[in-house]
Amino acid sequence: MLIFPRLLNVRHTAGTAWTQPNSASMMVVLFQFDTSELAEDFRTSYASMERFRRRPGSAVALASVPDAAAFVGIRGDGAVPPDVHAVARHDDIVVLVTASGGASDDVTGVEALLRRQYQRL
Repeated sequence: MLIFPRLLNVRHTAGTAWTQPNSASMMVVLFQFDTSELAEDFRTSYASMERFRRRPGSAVALASVPDAAAFVGIRGDGAVPPDVHAVARHDDIVVLVTASGGASDDVTGVEALLRRQYQRL
């Protein structure tokens, strides 16, 4: 696994994860690439993969972050809360935010986290 970031031209990574009081598992990961073009390639590839693996209509545009998108995973039985994955790029850095196992409004929380990370960059 240590070779994958080098193969993808990732220079630095940083991340954190925690559990919210509502039992949602949250994670924020930042990837810094060698160029902004490589970062954009990764962002678009990640977004395409999420669109492919989830049900149609699962993509949600996030107006507060330029070119960002969130993807809501809906499980078939409805017993497990949906998971939310969001991705955005700022120059040569890609920000990924995920939430799983929480409330149905996790898109709002994920968008807020993504916006804060984006603004810090």
